[in-house]
Amino acid sequence: MRKYFFYIVIMSIVAIVIGILSFLIGNETGAPSIATAAASGAFSGVAMAFAHEFGRNDAGASFDGKKLAVTIIAGLVGCFGGLMMGL
Repeated sequence: MRKYFFYIVIMSIVAIVIGILSFLIGNETGAPSIATAAASGAFSGVAMAFAHEFGRNDAGASFDGKKLAVTIIAGLVGCFGGLMMGL
């Protein structure tokens, strides 16, 4: 797990920020939704995890399923960005 620490941190931070920004954008339009912000944070985190792994594969690296699983879990932490805005 130490090997993947920075992947976890970066994926989590970016996904949380996207969740927060989703809530703030919804707030500006007059329809803030905590559930939508949480879902967008989680979906963006999972999408980043897949994009990172498949981008590595296109560059010639071998598939690393454990790294993909860890980054998907880190991406799902992005739902806390939307939940934090509801507190």
